[in-house]
Amino acid sequence: MNTDQAYPEKKFKAGQLIFQQGDVSRAIYILLEGELAVIEDGVRIASIGEPGSVVGESAYLIGCERLADLKADTDCRLQVVEDVERFFREDPKRSLEVARTLAERLRDMDLKFLELRKLTKRLGGDLPDEERDLPEELKLVRSYLKAWNVSI
Repeated sequence: MNTDQAYPEKKFKAGQLIFQQGDVSRAIYILLEGELAVIEDGVRIASIGEPGSVVGESAYLIGCERLADLKADTDCRLQVVEDVERFFREDPKRSLEVARTLAERLRDMDLKFLELRKLTKRLGGDLPDEERDLPEELKLVRSYLKAWNVSI
């Protein structure tokens, strides 16, 4: 993804927090150099090392709190984009690139969800209505399915 010098660059040292889970999103970031770690509830869920990668866009676009911490794995340079609408208007291809990235993430989540459903069926099929009837390993699965309003 091309970057624009109209947006300021910021350097982060290895281990430095870029944004925190629960923060209100006020910008998106473009990785220029280095590697980043995405950490949710203390668990590393992703690494980002591709120059030009856009990070933090989901929370910004939806207008919700950040779902994970973003830390510098190595010394990093990031471009900070606070005027996101301008950023996308200046080069509409950026919007398409971000849309593709979000679509890939959604597909990955769909595939993980399907695996979760298969696992649930292998572990005992339909989940009983009462929590006390569930083995421990199914309690988390049931809570996700219930939150997503999905029957198996």
